[in-house]
Amino acid sequence: MPTPLYDVLRRYASQEPIRFHMPGHKGIIDQPADLRWMAPIDVTELPETGNLYDAGEPFDSAQKLWADLFGFDQCQFLTGGSTMGIHTGLALCCRPGDRVLMDRSCHRAAFHALALLDLEPVWLERPWLSSENLIGPISPGDVEKALEEHPNIKTVCITSPTYAGVLSNVGAISRIVHAHGGKLFVDGAHGAHLPFLGMEPFWGADCVVVSAHKTLPAMGQSALLFVSGFEPDRVRQMASVFGTSSPS
Repeated sequence: MPTPLYDVLRRYASQEPIRFHMPGHKGIIDQPADLRWMAPIDVTELPETGNLYDAGEPFDSAQKLWADLFGFDQCQFLTGGSTMGIHTGLALCCRPGDRVLMDRSCHRAAFHALALLDLEPVWLERPWLSSENLIGPISPGDVEKALEEHPNIKTVCITSPTYAGVLSNVGAISRIVHAHGGKLFVDGAHGAHLPFLGMEPFWGADCVVVSAHKTLPAMGQSALLFVSGFEPDRVRQMASVFGTSSPS
């Protein structure tokens, strides 16, 4: 597989430029020794290496590889974990003051998003699997019932897989949500590895975030936001609202 972002970073580092930019290590870390290889390619946004929140290379090509692999229109690299993706994704799906059908077992980042974005939750309960001592999957029937009772809700937020690996039927749930004119946001933080196992766990969702640093060989806080049906510039803009302004 091509590595457009890595190639650009290596090419920049090979020029051994004098660095009048962040980060302060200037491309040199002596200790610990196993970080020496990484320092030269740890750069901030530069004309040669691109800007995470702007259109253009090498990010367009690098992110498209991931979008195609996961079956979405667009991928946005995240530097603040799935927390950043949850905030960005819900900001894309909702307007201030909206009501959201929210999985009661969401991560606390989703609850923080309610406060940050001035959203009102309508709670979606899960069954308790007593034999496994775990919460079960979201029922598509429960989603449909809730949307019929609250027709003004246009965003549904669920977690799949859960921390314990329980998957909900995202495809069936998405069809119900779309039939009611809504959008489905999935916190798939613990499922970044699933497409590599031949699975399609996020098929039909409008917006999904996965944590590369949880189940893939990625550095801490690396995450991926996948979306379909949103303006690319809007996705980048909202990611910049919740991410660092120095996206190394």
